[in-house]
Amino acid sequence: MSDIQFNEDNQYKRYAQPGRKPLLVRLVLRTGMVSTDENANYVLLGIVVAGFIIAGMLSFSGNGAKSLSNADIQRITQLQQGIPPTAP
Repeated sequence: MSDIQFNEDNQYKRYAQPGRKPLLVRLVLRTGMVSTDENANYVLLGIVVAGFIIAGMLSFSGNGAKSLSNADIQRITQLQQGIPPTAP
């Protein structure tokens, strides 16, 4: 078992194209808000953080379902059974 050898060729290694920036970085740079790649990355990171904050606020700020009173439940069951509702 100790005679196993591995051929460690780097045939699957992908090299980045020199001078080619990621699309989102190029878009942020094109807006003129920032002038360097590092600042563009910070802007993109800020956008992601703001998105998470907004998503959290929207998901936790909901009022939820309004609970029904017993009288409301009785009216609904009467309507489902075809019984005319009584005056409240």
